Amino acid sequence: SVGGRLAEIYDKPTNIFLFDLLKTHYVAGELNEAWLGMSDSLIEGDFRWHSNQQELFSTFHNWHHGEPNNEHGDEDCGELGIYIDGKWNDKQCDYKLWALCEQKNPLLVG
Repeated sequence: SVGGRLAEIYDKPTNIFLFDLLKTHYVAGELNEAWLGMSDSLIEGDFRWHSNQQELFSTFHNWHHGEPNNEHGDEDCGELGIYIDGKWNDKQCDYKLWALCEQKNPLLVG
């Protein structure tokens, strides 16, 4: 373990950076979404960042139009998607997606 966690996005430049990173590694016909470090598993509709439980709607957020909507029931996790131009969507947590991770002190491999 290198001490990382799912990425949390607190501003537009970070959202753009992670979206560009996801697009760079996208291969047609493969996954085009990645998990973010958020959920509303404690209270439905109250999405919070995992690390500090800060409410998303009190900070920067980038939900796709009409999201989060819990459309398929039990959509408690958040994703960043290429197919929705870097916007966020709520999704059932058992889907197999890429993971966008961050760590406080990056490990340099060379």
